[in-house]
Amino acid sequence: YKSSILLELFQMKKTIFITLCLFLAFNLQSQIVSVTPYFPTVNDDITITYDATKGNAGLVGVTQAYMHTGLITNQSTTGNDWKNIVGNWGKDDPKVKMTYIGNNKHIMSFNIKNFYNVAANVTVNQMAFVFRNVDGTKEGKTADLKDIFLNVYQASSGLLSNLASPDVKSQIVNNGDSIRVLLYSSKLCTVSVTDNGQQIKQLANTKELDFQLKATQPGTHKVLIVSTNNFETVKDSFYYTINKPIITESLPQGIEPGITVLSDTSVVFALYAPYKQYAYVIGEFNDWLPDESYFMKRTPDGNTWWLQVDKLKSGVEYAFQYFIDGNLKIGDPYSHKVLDPYNDSFIDEKVYPGLKQYPYGQTTGYVTVFQTDSPEYDWKITDYAKPKNTDLVIYELLVRDFLADHKYQTLYDTLDYLVNLGVNAIELMPVNEFEGNNSWGYNPAYQLALDKYYGPPDELKKFIDLCHSKGIVVLFDMVLNHACGQCPLVQLYFNNKTGEVLPQSPYYNVVAKHPFNVCYDMNHESPASQYFVDRVLKHWINEFHFDGYRFDLSKGITQKYSTNDAQMAAYDASRIKLLERIADVCWSENPEFYVILEHFADNNEEKELASKGMMLWGNINNNFLEASMGYPSDLTQLSYKARGWNQPNLIGYMESHDEERMLYKNLNFGKVNGNYNVKKLETALDRAALSSVFFFTIPGPKMLWMFGELGYDYSINTCEDGTISSVCRLAPKPIRWDYLANVERIRLNKIYSALINLKISEPLFETTDFSTKLSSFQKTVHLNSADMNATVLGNFDTAPANVIPEFQHTGTWYDYFSGDSIAVNSVTAPLNFKAGEYHIYTDKKLDKPNIGWAVATSDVQFSNTFKVYPNPATELINIEINQSSESFLNITLNDLFGNTLFDEDFKNLGSGKFEISIPVTNLKIKAANGIYLLKISNGNNSTIQKLIIFNH
Repeated sequence: YKSSILLELFQMKKTIFITLCLFLAFNLQSQIVSVTPYFPTVNDDITITYDATKGNAGLVGVTQAYMHTGLITNQSTTGNDWKNIVGNWGKDDPKVKMTYIGNNKHIMSFNIKNFYNVAANVTVNQMAFVFRNVDGTKEGKTADLKDIFLNVYQASSGLLSNLASPDVKSQIVNNGDSIRVLLYSSKLCTVSVTDNGQQIKQLANTKELDFQLKATQPGTHKVLIVSTNNFETVKDSFYYTINKPIITESLPQGIEPGITVLSDTSVVFALYAPYKQYAYVIGEFNDWLPDESYFMKRTPDGNTWWLQVDKLKSGVEYAFQYFIDGNLKIGDPYSHKVLDPYNDSFIDEKVYPGLKQYPYGQTTGYVTVFQTDSPEYDWKITDYAKPKNTDLVIYELLVRDFLADHKYQTLYDTLDYLVNLGVNAIELMPVNEFEGNNSWGYNPAYQLALDKYYGPPDELKKFIDLCHSKGIVVLFDMVLNHACGQCPLVQLYFNNKTGEVLPQSPYYNVVAKHPFNVCYDMNHESPASQYFVDRVLKHWINEFHFDGYRFDLSKGITQKYSTNDAQMAAYDASRIKLLERIADVCWSENPEFYVILEHFADNNEEKELASKGMMLWGNINNNFLEASMGYPSDLTQLSYKARGWNQPNLIGYMESHDEERMLYKNLNFGKVNGNYNVKKLETALDRAALSSVFFFTIPGPKMLWMFGELGYDYSINTCEDGTISSVCRLAPKPIRWDYLANVERIRLNKIYSALINLKISEPLFETTDFSTKLSSFQKTVHLNSADMNATVLGNFDTAPANVIPEFQHTGTWYDYFSGDSIAVNSVTAPLNFKAGEYHIYTDKKLDKPNIGWAVATSDVQFSNTFKVYPNPATELINIEINQSSESFLNITLNDLFGNTLFDEDFKNLGSGKFEISIPVTNLKIKAANGIYLLKISNGNNSTIQKLIIFNH
């Protein structure tokens, strides 16, 4: 009795184990790689067939594939610990060179033991594969970009089976179709086949089952194949469905395309998809099967498919797709969250805690995630003052290249840095679901879903909430010109053979309407596209409280055909109408919403758009870079008045995500004139300060690219290995927060901050009464108002020169940066400026900004000797000084932002050695752990030393 029970338990466990192995080794990966014989042992001669259209489809179109392969053995420490590796990656290695047999399939034959050189004491469990092209730039892996494994069996293995056909878990067939059922067994056995419980086939004493199953009854069918001998049983199964008649019924009232939650347990799915024959909802609630109960209804106009699904669990995240016409699976175009089989596995748990796992082995492609009782974010700030257009100072930011851990949580932890800088707007490069993880984001896939690479939705909402609490608005970089191949609206109407959108697509053009298009060009005049765009616009405003959009490639929002930039940029009244429509949608949701265009079109068109309340990018990058390097340049176009505009809606910028970095150009291509060398870091940074003086003081909104305020000196084309190439334009760039330990860079940061404060706080800098002379080396700006006037002067030459100030009047004028005053007796009397010298003079005294020291650490001299200890300091800062004569000293301690913690004079100090001790508790503000700058001066000379304080 006990023996019988034990034998039964053994057989049960063995059956489960065998079924699990087969599921992992065959059902998940047999579509990618197949092997004959079907149950190979280490001594067998085998043939491997790789189907490049399966898995991640990384080698589609490649006619010469190579294997990179190894073994998982009893000596492997993990399930991915390859042994006996064969293949030289990136080489034309004949040992792993496969034979192309057409139709994206490649084969190779070998003896397992000989090919892998397997030792006698090694037990082989699996073969492992990654396929590649000749140089290894393309890879063939599983759909989730993992290695491919095939089981290797022992000679003593029990009963095994392989369902070779059908090779899909489920399929849609027509009434009367035949389905080939092909199954191989490793031993002689009896095979029984049932269809929805009714036996339709049985064979005894066989190793192969091969017959045609006739599909005749509408509905969903489960076909179960049971293979058994005296001791073992193995089960295989598949499903097929014959469509029932489509039910035609109008959408329930209040239901729109997308997912409508009716209650904690019920939702309605609706998909606008004209010209489609039928659709199912498949997901976790129906085992990803096209079950007859989930056959979608169709509206009377034939355009929309919909279905109500009940009996869901409240608060549970469900994944689902639409299965359309038996050959296409897509997520919902209006998804707020999707799972990506190719990239989600590379998102760190610390970035997105508890991210739902993709249902590998159940389906393919992106899937939508929804939740019936999703908790809402509790917004803390709902009423806040937004900057006027003229006061806007935007900080353009790519989370990936701003923070090493690319998390929203770290972004709001870093917010005080931007508050101290003084910007009042942050523009995030695209954060909707884009293809891949490592991206600028201009390759949209799902335009209402937040990309998961930077964290969950509530973390972004918290960041926006905190920004609003600090007077900073947040802008979204919106990409509506195009969508890429993973976009469900593209996939709905796509010709896989030609790689083009089908003509019946209500969303995208078969042929792009302009030469700058990437991916698939949206049909901007289609009602279906306009409805979708409106939903996108409203979603990010209402769900995330964004304050504005920067529309990428707004010049492409047109249906007017062009073949070159001149044609595309020409005045286009239809484009104006389309952009007005988009702006009106935004303003209907939020009348104070910022609408910003990356346009670069005919000036008359831009002037008209500006007059309608939209702001437009003004690219002055090349002009500023030439000026900063010391070469002739004209900055006139930074002024909206120079363009003939009536509204100050030109967002000027010296740098952007798309343009080269000023400090890189200065350090590598700056002009050298005798001892004045723009390629020297201190001078290069000072030239950037000179440029910023003219950039910020000309009225109108402004934008800066992240780290420009610290003199970021890596080219936009910097590769990850440090080389420079145009192919690396989108590659990750070094993140250099350590710039904050450099006193020269901190000084540039403080100048930026001082200028931003001046621009925002003083009404003069939004005056309409101003003039500029910006075409020569000696540049001037004059701003006038009833309350105050300003004269901005700068010598962009690399040699001393006279600047004609043309002060608005004689009398006393004040230097903004130094606080000093000058007496002006003649408004045209020339002022001699050193190379790179600049001044902002006002006829009303302003508070002197704290911009740190005007000299670099390496250039200061101090005749006496001193040492500071301990360093790091905890309780006391001890300064030991040895001087040769009597003098007085000034000692100051500043943080890296220029804030003064300690400032004291020590008079009548005699010669010789003496010590000064400063308790950390005596500092004006309690010092946090970090790096500080200790400055010692004796009136004529000074020196600076870095000091670390670590007191808690």
